[in-house]
Amino acid sequence: MSLKTTTSEVPSTDFYGESTLWPVTDLVYSEQLSLRSALYDWQIKPHKHQDLMQIFYVESGSGSAQVDDRSLQIASGDLLVVPDQCVHTFRWAENSSGYVLFIARPLITKLDSVIGPLPWCHGNANCFPLGDDQSFIITLLTALHRECEGNQPDREISLENQALSLFIWLKRQHCQSTSENQRHKHKSQHKLDKFIHLLEEHHCQQHSVNWYAKSIGVSAPHLNSLCKHYRQQTALGLIHQRLLSEAQRQLIYTNKTAAEIADMLGFADAAYFSRFFKRLSGVAPKTFRHQDTRSP
Repeated sequence: MSLKTTTSEVPSTDFYGESTLWPVTDLVYSEQLSLRSALYDWQIKPHKHQDLMQIFYVESGSGSAQVDDRSLQIASGDLLVVPDQCVHTFRWAENSSGYVLFIARPLITKLDSVIGPLPWCHGNANCFPLGDDQSFIITLLTALHRECEGNQPDREISLENQALSLFIWLKRQHCQSTSENQRHKHKSQHKLDKFIHLLEEHHCQQHSVNWYAKSIGVSAPHLNSLCKHYRQQTALGLIHQRLLSEAQRQLIYTNKTAAEIADMLGFADAAYFSRFFKRLSGVAPKTFRHQDTRSP
């Protein structure tokens, strides 16, 4: 499936294929996976969501996804989390079924304050096999979907509580996948999660390592130690890698010039941006764009 777009920007939408705006009174929305996919012959073209995270549950069937620069295979019984701003496209097997949840940013922020940092809500997509919890998740998602479609008293409270249950499950899976099996993460891991969260929000401002360290309450050398221990990179290296990732995303999925991307990412000029990009990727921005078949 071609991922090329014909516009200067990857479409940013609330609901794929529609101009309908997100209903501001709801922070959670659920629909059947087949509802939208079947309308488009089970192929969803590249797009992104501004302030909406999506969670895909595949009850039957399968699919393949391209999320930014990652290719993912989604099997029956998988739960795929796609954070906002990720450019994504899908090819679903015909007659696949399941649910698609839309979670608005204000609710993510609220849940983040309740159960702690949620790194899987930011940055890269994550796929979680349900395993022995499949029955529990199906019951939860079915109840959430029914609540979304209904108009029962205390509907908003019910939706938020069901979303909270789902997020707690996801957090536990994330902890297990990173060998953090305790309910409360180690203090140093918690600090690193806060740094990654801030980096995701502020990478375009090109803040210094000292700024990030002060924001999470540690010294710059301590932050560097955390990054080296858990990510095998320095803090500055992670900052630069996030900038490079965003630059590559813009080069692949938009028609923005190098100068426009440089300005968006906080570089003084296009020449400085080009040198930065080539130093980290090995090729100039123009060459990278021409080499990638997904570029518009």
